[in-house]
Amino acid sequence: MDWRTVLRTGYFTSVGSYFAFLLLEWLKPGFVSNVFSPHLFLAVAIALGILWGWKKEWRNEKYELGIQVTAWLLGFVFAWVAWTIGRPLEEFRVLITLVAVVTPFLICRIIQRY
Repeated sequence: MDWRTVLRTGYFTSVGSYFAFLLLEWLKPGFVSNVFSPHLFLAVAIALGILWGWKKEWRNEKYELGIQVTAWLLGFVFAWVAWTIGRPLEEFRVLITLVAVVTPFLICRIIQRY
């Protein structure tokens, strides 16, 4: 399995979803934003775009520190977003935040293995 293809597909899907939800929000204000922020898809698209661009250089040890720093930053951003959005999910809020923190590291591990 070529992970560059998976990252590219995820990137284009996130960008397409972002623009579709943004269009729906523009046509009928509150249609999407009452449930979730469409900007989350933009954040995912940016993260996948960065990973897609870096994939060819991941075997180089010079970039290992940068990858780990990026994973930490994305983990904290995802945790903040999950904690902020998760207010209505009171008892699951901590679990969702922990999953959001761990997800960038899991993605980095999966991509580095292949």
